[in-house]
Amino acid sequence: MSVISMVTDYVIPFFLLLGVLIFVHEFGHFSVAKFFKVRVEVFSIGFGKKIFQYKKGDTNYCLSLIPLGGYVKMFGDDPSKDIPEEEKKYSFLHQPVWPRIAIVAAGPLINFFFAILIFFVMGLIGGPTLPAQVGDVDLNSAAYSTGFRSGDTVISVNGQKVYFWTGFSKIIEENADQSLTIDVHQEGTPKDKIHSFQATPTQQSNRNIFSTQNVVGSIEGLSPISRSSLIGVNDVKSTAYIGGLRSLDVITEINGETVEQWRQLASLIKKAPTSFVVKSKHLDDAQSKRPKIKSSTISNWKPNLDLSNEELLNSFGLVSSELYISHLAKANSFLFVKGDPPPAIMAGLKKGDRIYAINDKILKSWSDVLTIIKNYKPEQKKLKFDIYREEKKFTFHMQPEMTEYATPQGGRVQSYRVGFASAQAQVYPETVVKKAGGIIAAGFFGVERAVHWTKFTIMTFVRLAENKVSTKNIGGVLSIGKIASISYAMGIYHFLKMMAIISINLFILNLLPIPVLDGGHLVFFGIEALQGKPLSLRKMEMAQTFGMVLLLSLMVFSLFNDVTNLFSGIGF
Repeated sequence: MSVISMVTDYVIPFFLLLGVLIFVHEFGHFSVAKFFKVRVEVFSIGFGKKIFQYKKGDTNYCLSLIPLGGYVKMFGDDPSKDIPEEEKKYSFLHQPVWPRIAIVAAGPLINFFFAILIFFVMGLIGGPTLPAQVGDVDLNSAAYSTGFRSGDTVISVNGQKVYFWTGFSKIIEENADQSLTIDVHQEGTPKDKIHSFQATPTQQSNRNIFSTQNVVGSIEGLSPISRSSLIGVNDVKSTAYIGGLRSLDVITEINGETVEQWRQLASLIKKAPTSFVVKSKHLDDAQSKRPKIKSSTISNWKPNLDLSNEELLNSFGLVSSELYISHLAKANSFLFVKGDPPPAIMAGLKKGDRIYAINDKILKSWSDVLTIIKNYKPEQKKLKFDIYREEKKFTFHMQPEMTEYATPQGGRVQSYRVGFASAQAQVYPETVVKKAGGIIAAGFFGVERAVHWTKFTIMTFVRLAENKVSTKNIGGVLSIGKIASISYAMGIYHFLKMMAIISINLFILNLLPIPVLDGGHLVFFGIEALQGKPLSLRKMEMAQTFGMVLLLSLMVFSLFNDVTNLFSGIGF
């Protein structure tokens, strides 16, 4: 990576994100101090040696070397120093207790209001969100029994218009055991044709551990996710293989029509002429900005229209990719957190291999593989894997090893693994732009989002205390840098969203009752307000020392997590 790209991709986003939030926080303290006529001696962004400074009036405005915070130095904030009587009206510690509380609280509070402002701007400019479009619906699911079909677009619920998946899922969650009238437009039907049916969400334990609701409504099998057009080709004599298609190709186009989902393949192949062109890209190249597109010419294709969709695809030569191996785990990776090479690598498996059977049990889905491996017993010794590599069958014997891996909440659980991943891939509907309907709606959106993320942040601390979220999720400066870089690359909407979320975090963190933080000072001033006199200097010094040790320990721990995550191989 060149120095220029490192600066533009990492350094600029990091300093822009952190610099704005630090400035806003310190400006809160500064502006309220000036309101109460407290003399502000230094307004600094950063700590340490000053690399730029400008003095105006009583205040020296500084940009300091270490950009990991900032401070406002107020006249008379040191209780050990004597202040002349005529200067006490400008001294921070000689103000009544309520102005001091206001000055200290202003920093965290302005972070909260700044987040509202950011969300307000986001509401005006609009951002990408999922439409209310249903993904794949399994024939055996409750969603299918209720009336949902793959590709349905939800129009309304109980007469209330629905446009986005977030709004639709919220209605489902809030109406457990309540009958709902669902109006949908079914995929492949005329746009003016609306299909209506009744649906009753059932009560389910809330899987979102950051929510305050223990039970929510749910319809099993209802999701915006669809299988992608990633294919397997299991017969070298098939029309697909002869035409040039290969396993782990992603089909992007059939005879000029765009393809994104697996369920599109059968209908497009059915109506294709005897000779047509299929465009695809290989899985390895699929995420590239300029993927290599391959054109495969299919000749002499004569479909049997009496077959089911899956049977038709099989006759063409296509099968689901889920039993194909897409990745082999390395040691100390997300898939296999262990120092030695995983059994799959030791045995000789390769990317693109198709798992056919384990211990002579023919596999139908990836869940069969997971079930057998997770239920492995050490007394079984090695498992027998039958693998197809092109048309050749190989047999490997592997002994699963107990390893630990990360959960979505950042914890670690133990399970038997052999060290490979399925090539099953999922896609979401194409996003649409969601905007607030005017300034007032944007204002409500800003407040609602700020409150939402405040609750989320508080629940994160609660779950950490309950040990339901791993402390490995506590990140430091490297995590902020990575987040800033990723969101910056995704565009202004995502960057603003991340800035707002971190601003909410600063609001909550600074209000924690830890000495040296704003929350600790508020505790001191609150006690003073209740008892009518300040705490003794000795008690405050002891509390400040404890707070500093606690804060430094937290910083070291977060940096340790950052470095550990950096070198533990996030990914495969």
